[in-house]
Amino acid sequence: MPVIDRLIISNFRRLQAFDLILRDAMGIEKIAAEFAVRVMFEPDAARRRLWIQRLQDRLISHAINDVLPSAAAVGRANANAIIGKIEVPKGIDLASPAERRSALFAGQRTAAERVQIIRMSITGDLANLDNRLTRYWLQPAEGSADDKLRRLREIHIRNESRRKIFESNLKAYHKGEVKVRPSKPALDFYSEAVANVKQDLRVQARRAGTDAELQTFKQAGHRRFGWSVPNGHSACPDCQIRAGAVLTDEQWARYGRPGSGLTICSSACFCMLVPVATFKAAPGLAHTLRNVKGVLTTAEQRAVFDANRYRGPAAAAA
Repeated sequence: MPVIDRLIISNFRRLQAFDLILRDAMGIEKIAAEFAVRVMFEPDAARRRLWIQRLQDRLISHAINDVLPSAAAVGRANANAIIGKIEVPKGIDLASPAERRSALFAGQRTAAERVQIIRMSITGDLANLDNRLTRYWLQPAEGSADDKLRRLREIHIRNESRRKIFESNLKAYHKGEVKVRPSKPALDFYSEAVANVKQDLRVQARRAGTDAELQTFKQAGHRRFGWSVPNGHSACPDCQIRAGAVLTDEQWARYGRPGSGLTICSSACFCMLVPVATFKAAPGLAHTLRNVKGVLTTAEQRAVFDANRYRGPAAAAA
């Protein structure tokens, strides 16, 4: 296997490993446990909202200061490992305002957008929790306050057990230790909010890693990028259709970068955009599966991908 092939597979595994770290919540479990009693079992709405606000602030701070930087570091490491094995491009055209702006500011803008998405997601998840708890405490037919509190504790213990068992089984599935993907349990109240926050952070962290990866390539002077499918036939049909297609970053932004939601795998995508020179170093990475039928890919989009497949070393020179 060529060196660059091994790099791609290695980077894919590192991305998988990082995803497993995210499934351990990178501190979210500890933060959630710290606030569970204050939020879950507080019948006074005003006091509960104060604790929810503190929980929200802690989670957002954790995401900004720990989760996203870790993801970006993985992306930069992946990109630099590949850059060291492919041809050096001509570099950024410093006379071009558009290229200077793209190289210097695009990554910063994207990172800021990720933070804003996380803020909105966590705020929404916890607002939904607050609404559910408020409705629960206001239900007139639920018995006395002590009865309500007892039932709420029972619900919380049951849901937390289900959530943790599911997450443990899902981790084992992603590590290849079990063959059947576990079914997501029905959750409510605090357990549902924690699960949603973890999912939201996992998605945005994974995308922050690929954002940093692409930005590192661009800052090194690469302009055209090919869609690489490191997990082969395990990839969704929309990603398989894109395999081997070579476009500019601006074009990929229009047709959908990996994880953008324009493929059926949505944010679960493990595909990579790599400099076209990578295909020159390892043509096998540009493999295509022409008989695949996409789910979200239109005929017009497929025609664009087919017209821009990697066609050999000459294509990598641009």
